[in-house]
Amino acid sequence: MRSCDKNFAVTRNCDAVGTKEATWKEFFKISCPKDSNTGRLYGLPKIHKDNTPLRPVLSALGTLNHGLGKALTNMLLDVIERKNMVRDPFSFVEELRTLPKSFCDYRMVLFDISSLYTNVPLDETIEIILKNLYETRTTAPTIQRDDMKQLLIFVTKNTPFLHIKLFTKNLGLFEN
Repeated sequence: MRSCDKNFAVTRNCDAVGTKEATWKEFFKISCPKDSNTGRLYGLPKIHKDNTPLRPVLSALGTLNHGLGKALTNMLLDVIERKNMVRDPFSFVEELRTLPKSFCDYRMVLFDISSLYTNVPLDETIEIILKNLYETRTTAPTIQRDDMKQLLIFVTKNTPFLHIKLFTKNLGLFEN
């Protein structure tokens, strides 16, 4: 029996999973918290803006839900349509170079969205993910829908971080 710390209510018996035992053992190996730390909030300067404001960054490395977030990310990789995503500025430039000359007649328009990630409606996003996983696919994941929903809620709405005091991002708000 492999179990996580009971304080995190993630205790499972991997040997009882049956034919998917190896997959589940790997999932729990990745997702079970080990020595947990609080996340760190820091800022990166937006050098392209006037007065150089800071972009807040929350590092979740080593937090209690970091491993679970990684495991869920691996499970959800094929949900993301990557055709409209750019990995980094270098790959973006490479993609622009492959466009035919006729595209020189067009203009690129960029939109600056302030506070994009903090304004993402988490409940709606979770429902979209669940619908994609369990209603639009021919093969649903082996994990039950309600369990997946609880895991997604846990990793998105319960992110502790340390910035002078301990805060928790909960329901889209920062609580002290």
